[in-house]
Amino acid sequence: MKKRIWLLTLGLVIMMSTCAFAGEWVEDICGMMYLEDDGTFTAATWKEIDGKWYFFGGDWGAMTN
Repeated sequence: MKKRIWLLTLGLVIMMSTCAFAGEWVEDICGMMYLEDDGTFTAATWKEIDGKWYFFGGDWGAMTN
């Protein structure tokens, strides 16, 4: 019984301790780009970031108004 409780507790600790990664803005000579947590840049799509919508063109740069 003690082993089951210990394993359940360990499982819960592992499940609750996972990190939530978020992308980040990166600037280069062409402008601002958004680097996803998987290492790719956002391109040719709309994306909501921190409650604001951005359109990323085919050249990977963020377009603003």
